[in-house]
Amino acid sequence: MIFTDLKSLPNYFTLFSGIEAAYNFLIETEHTLLSEGKHLVSGDDVFALVSSPGNSENKTCMMEAHRQFLDIHIARRGSEVIGWKDLTLCTHPDGEYSEEKDVILFHDKDYTQHIIANNSLMLFLPHDCHAPGLICKDLVKIVIKIKIK
Repeated sequence: MIFTDLKSLPNYFTLFSGIEAAYNFLIETEHTLLSEGKHLVSGDDVFALVSSPGNSENKTCMMEAHRQFLDIHIARRGSEVIGWKDLTLCTHPDGEYSEEKDVILFHDKDYTQHIIANNSLMLFLPHDCHAPGLICKDLVKIVIKIKIK
């Protein structure tokens, strides 16, 4: 997991080719004009999922991990508490990995909590299990999915 902010994201361009496309999308696109849902950034390899959960608390939130895509979670307005735990330490899976949905879910609750706000972001790699949406306050959020090649 990488915790940083939008202005520092260029430091990570060399990790995966899609990070630069994600950054350009985020700085060139006025988030207030984006509708909720999926927006293609670079074909099916890089896309954005926009949501506006507003104010919410999810005490039953499950953890998730991905194999085919890495995630960048950014709070464009408001704040969000996200849980994190190394995938190797997760011990309570909810079924098997779904290749079609690129997700495996876990019931683990012993995670660390991190807050994203004011264009701060978290980048989750395949070994990062995360629980988004634990607490949302006036949140407008974008998740950028980047295909791992």
